[in-house]
Amino acid sequence: MCSGDDDKVPNEYLASLRDTKPGVETRAGDLEGRLKSAKNALAAGAWIGGESDDFGLELDGRIEQLGISASMAVEEFTTEINTQSSEPEVDKGTWRATWPS
Repeated sequence: MCSGDDDKVPNEYLASLRDTKPGVETRAGDLEGRLKSAKNALAAGAWIGGESDDFGLELDGRIEQLGISASMAVEEFTTEINTQSSEPEVDKGTWRATWPS
């Protein structure tokens, strides 16, 4: 008779979370950097008059919201990684064992 440990396999969901998290951090930082570059160009006079002030305020709001959203996304990954870390091996055939990498 097989022991229960024979039916355990690596938690592929956990592996996928760990592999994906750095990319989430990088992409959020890249996008925030691009928006800040646009804001700096606007502040340097790239667009003066008309609706430029409204655009600048809108851009500030987008940059702030992006920072909040990026932090929340990274926090979600961190929380889920910490939760899943308690089970580095899971039962064969479960969704965490068969998660696509």
